[in-house]
Amino acid sequence: MAAMRLELQEMVGNTRQREEDQRRLLAQYEAAPKGLNRSAFVKRIMEIVRNVKKQEDEIVRIAADTRAVQRDINAAQSALTRAYALVDETIFRDAKREDSHGSDMHASLGGTAKEAYRLLTNIHAGFTDLAAKVDDAGRAAKQLRDIEAQLEEMAKRPLDLERVLEDIAKVQGGG
Repeated sequence: MAAMRLELQEMVGNTRQREEDQRRLLAQYEAAPKGLNRSAFVKRIMEIVRNVKKQEDEIVRIAADTRAVQRDINAAQSALTRAYALVDETIFRDAKREDSHGSDMHASLGGTAKEAYRLLTNIHAGFTDLAAKVDDAGRAAKQLRDIEAQLEEMAKRPLDLERVLEDIAKVQGGG
């Protein structure tokens, strides 16, 4: 019997809640503007859909361009690495030849191959550092754009000062 009373009370509570929801929704409906043009809404929605489609197409195009540029960069970097290896080997071989033939024509150049090899390694190290710095600058610029986008998103959100103060109080109070 007690279980039936609890169930009956629960049903009455649910019914009252639904009636309250119905009154609230009816009030919202009655407060809503009545003379709206459906075709204008449909036209506006279709315009938004077209704009989104254009943006998606632009994103796909930009991504393809980015991949093509990255492919070109990788190809150029690979060609540069191969050229450096070839020049390095050639100059190194000449420098060794200078050492082993101390009295011939190579020696009369005054260690030119050794100097060229030293300069080549310095240039290579300088360009390696430069490439690393360019990569770092690119990463930093991307992080900056990401942070700016996050700030824009946060600026769009409404700030509930009371809730923020409550959260601060909870954190300071230990829970």
